[in-house]
Amino acid sequence: MVEIKQDLKKLYEKDYYNWLIENIKLLKEKDFVYKWENYPNLRSKIWRISIITSQDKIKRLLEENPSLKSKIEKCLEDAWKDATGWIAQETDKDLEDLPLKSPYSFDEIMSFNPKKEDVAKWPYNL
Repeated sequence: MVEIKQDLKKLYEKDYYNWLIENIKLLKEKDFVYKWENYPNLRSKIWRISIITSQDKIKRLLEENPSLKSKIEKCLEDAWKDATGWIAQETDKDLEDLPLKSPYSFDEIMSFNPKKEDVAKWPYNL
């Protein structure tokens, strides 16, 4: 955790634009919640870890940069547009079949708790 914080801090001091891009990437990782809830047969340890890690990174980011809180809704809207493309590719779903807006609020995404026992029982997940 400390390492990520220091890396982001160094990046901020060195290259604000790339720092901003990295933080936006963290916000875009929210598509995992949609996939977790809608594709239970594809759930993996990696998805679970990605959700938890992303939530932690976003919490730290907002603690370190409180002014970003005012941008949350716009970021969520933009992130969902990107996420639908990724979801469609990963699940072979048509874009038209996915919701136009995120079905989750920011608070729902941040409080989502993927349970260990809900990971699909694949041979490499055991």
